Amino acid sequence: MTEIGTRVFAVRDADETTVHLFGRGVYAGDHPRPGSDNFSEAQLAAAEALLAKSDGDGPEDMEWLAKHWEARVAAGEKTREEADEILAKAREHREAEMAKPMEERVAKLLRAVVSNPRIDLDNGTTVWGFQCWWGPEDGFEKWVGDRELIEVPAPEAT
Repeated sequence: MTEIGTRVFAVRDADETTVHLFGRGVYAGDHPRPGSDNFSEAQLAAAEALLAKSDGDGPEDMEWLAKHWEARVAAGEKTREEADEILAKAREHREAEMAKPMEERVAKLLRAVVSNPRIDLDNGTTVWGFQCWWGPEDGFEKWVGDRELIEVPAPEAT
């Protein structure tokens, strides 16, 4: 995972001879994409139904996680104590989430669905992860190699 504040590059496209660069800047974290915060009644209802189904699954939905950590213990990758602690924390987290008001949980779920990496470029513009290829600035020059580097304007926010 890239840490917020990491220096990054944002590329529109590249081929064997050319790299079209929106610019360099800073990874600002994942944020809701512009215009994505107006959810329809259908989206709100679908998110609530999904959460209600998950809540109704009860302890059985933790079985897959228990099997996963049991396999790690059997493989010698975790101790029984470590696996038990991880499972206890997962159960606590699930219970804490289920205790929150449904409206809050729906909003959190939908925000996560529409969030995208935001890149704040040095020239004052912003590009989003869905608009470009981006990554840490370290190693960028090596990746470009001997290709021609052409700076292009950032797209309008959509």
